[in-house]
Amino acid sequence: MKKVLLVTLQGNHNYGNRLQNYALRQAIGKLGYCVDNLTVNAEAIDRKTLKSRLLKDRFWVLIRRPGFTEHCAKMQRLYACLRFSERYAPRMYFSSDQVWQKDWSEYAFGVTGSDQVWHNWHHAYMERELEYYYLQFLPKEKRVSYAPSFGFTSFPEEDLPMHWEGLMGMAALSCREAEGSTLIRELTGRQAIKVLDPVFLLDPQEWSGIEKKPRFKIKKPYLLQFFLGTVTGEYRKEIDRIRTERGLEVLNINDPAEPKHYGISPTEFLWLIHNAEAVCTDSFHASAFSVIFGVGLRAFPRVQERMTDMFGRIRDLLTPIGLTDLAFGESRDGKLSTALSQEARSFLDAEREKSMLYLKQYLKDD
Repeated sequence: MKKVLLVTLQGNHNYGNRLQNYALRQAIGKLGYCVDNLTVNAEAIDRKTLKSRLLKDRFWVLIRRPGFTEHCAKMQRLYACLRFSERYAPRMYFSSDQVWQKDWSEYAFGVTGSDQVWHNWHHAYMERELEYYYLQFLPKEKRVSYAPSFGFTSFPEEDLPMHWEGLMGMAALSCREAEGSTLIRELTGRQAIKVLDPVFLLDPQEWSGIEKKPRFKIKKPYLLQFFLGTVTGEYRKEIDRIRTERGLEVLNINDPAEPKHYGISPTEFLWLIHNAEAVCTDSFHASAFSVIFGVGLRAFPRVQERMTDMFGRIRDLLTPIGLTDLAFGESRDGKLSTALSQEARSFLDAEREKSMLYLKQYLKDD
């Protein structure tokens, strides 16, 4: 079977990243390819070692050592995401040096994306980070992008030459957001087709097939709160208004002071969104799954250093399907419903077909 090398951010704690990685792997697999996930050794954590470390940390939690409740919660999430990856999106690990030294000729193509792979995060363990995510360790004709994102509205001056070289070296260009396609065109003159985030390439039934109910007791009906950035006073007021008007319990799954809620797996994350009455979030993928499952949504701009330009991707998700008023500050009547019109459904179907056609067009081994 022909092989594709998949390169993306491989965070062991990020639900959206793990789920989009799974989705793109599934989508490419449906085209008849064997897909291998690539990551670097700095992110390779042996699950047995991690479990041993987690057990030791639980001891310190039991004796109430300050700060270890939050630490243990983070370890539990790390462990849960690692288990998910081992089962649904297995990875192979190389050192940064090995990536550039290895002969990758057994792979018909490399695919970079989705997520913000073209945002220079300056990870200490990753040498030549942008070059890596632009697949420059592969021949130019094998470099394909699928729904990458930048996470900024203009190229950082210090990274401009690397972006130009990387973009000019891609055999096939696509982008998840319209802003990204515009950036590429303005810098290089090349066209980058706008495609769907990989999570939309799978239907709701496929996602339901892997979701899992958490073990902890859940009071229904509930409002799911999932913020990656700061929950401001204004945001709290809006969440409280929704909770009060609809008679909902608030379930916050991103507070490490609540280990049983914080340490859930990506499959439990799916279940909690699917079964919520409403989701309040600044996360793109939490918003995306709310739309996929038809769950009430209020999307908020992310308040966090270096992350202020990221609301464009949520706006880009909501606008073409007529759900712009689900963004905080846009709603005039308190609307939360993600119910799609027939026109919006037809749009998403057409975009899904276009996105899969893009993959079929460029992942062909002549």
